[in-house]
Amino acid sequence: MSKPSLYLCTGKDCRERTKRYSALIELANDLPLEIVEVRCQEICKGPVVGRRCGEGVEWFGRMKGKKTLRSLTKLVKKGKIDKRLEKRRAKERSGKLRT
Repeated sequence: MSKPSLYLCTGKDCRERTKRYSALIELANDLPLEIVEVRCQEICKGPVVGRRCGEGVEWFGRMKGKKTLRSLTKLVKKGKIDKRLEKRRAKERSGKLRT
């Protein structure tokens, strides 16, 4: 059985904030996930991550703070999108993936 994937935007705006980007990569490495780097998804507001939920991919922007990263951990472990992540969800990119 393969690991679930976490899509990580590697666009310039996401990578610019290296401290936040590094914290996100470090968190993803601690979780049972496969990190898939994808090109810019054109929703850049801080680091952007995507997670396959059902048939499509849900995208989340502004993945900056510790509480937000904890919410991402809950999403991975329990499969539920909490309030904090719901506010950061990019509805216009829902179900889409630029490769």
